[in-house]
Amino acid sequence: MLTRTEGATTYTHGYDLPGRQTSVAVTGGRTSTFVYNGDGTLVAQRVAATTTTAPARASVAAAATPPAVARVAAG
Repeated sequence: MLTRTEGATTYTHGYDLPGRQTSVAVTGGRTSTFVYNGDGTLVAQRVAATTTTAPARASVAAAATPPAVARVAAG
């Protein structure tokens, strides 16, 4: 876990063993989670009750911000 504060907002970042970001929680309760497949490719992002899926060939470097993803309704 890594925590950083900007003004009154605190961000807590979670990472898996390979160093990919798996979550970010923001002061006030908003949490995003990131899901990767076995190849290390970002395959889904969940923000509150909305799940998004990544484009077919998106890959994410360990320290990079996840790419833009297409929104789909959560099931």
